[in-house]
Amino acid sequence: MNNRELVMSIPAGIDTESYRGVSNKFLIEKMEQELQNRNIPLLQETFRMPKTYNQMFATFVVGNQDDGLSMNIGITNSNNKSMRVGFAVGAFVWACANLEISSFHVLRKHTTNVFEDLDGLINDTFNGLQREFNYIKETYDMMKKIDLKAHTIGRMLGDMFFNERILTSKHLNLIQKDYMTSQRGNPGTLYDFNMAITSSMKNDHPYLIVGRHDKARKYLLQRLEDFKS
Repeated sequence: MNNRELVMSIPAGIDTESYRGVSNKFLIEKMEQELQNRNIPLLQETFRMPKTYNQMFATFVVGNQDDGLSMNIGITNSNNKSMRVGFAVGAFVWACANLEISSFHVLRKHTTNVFEDLDGLINDTFNGLQREFNYIKETYDMMKKIDLKAHTIGRMLGDMFFNERILTSKHLNLIQKDYMTSQRGNPGTLYDFNMAITSSMKNDHPYLIVGRHDKARKYLLQRLEDFKS
């Protein structure tokens, strides 16, 4: 059984008076149907689950390549009430297989009207897909123009580790190794620093990955504004 078959086979949570289970299969097929309806090609898919199989984070690279980037849609779900149904929108960087999350649309809970709310959630996600992708491209272009000194890198890493609690010691080790050996181009820039950070989060737990990506992006966008001023 491959990863897709395994993810699709996980049953939905058990319904109660206030909770409605939503299966991974239902969400994935709904998303894929919307891609077909909008004539958006699906280029690549990735599925992540913990060993308990009760949480899922799936990513779908869609659209066409544009300067080494493609649009990306992520889906979150669980069958034990630990994660809400959500759709993340962002970009996929082909050169290093990095994910960038720009926005996250989430249902409040798996309540009794979850299936009615789901159509609106998917519609909002797809309506914002191209806009968020363009925004990521714009910020990448600006980040490539910002050169970082070693002490600035150290200060930002310390801030993200101690104060913002975005990074762990494991992330720091991965970032140091990645940043020092990067072959991506634009070495020493805010863009390359951002790529090292997103690369360090590739194997994060499905429960944590969206939140960490979101916090990291917001932090670096604020630093980008600081450098521009």
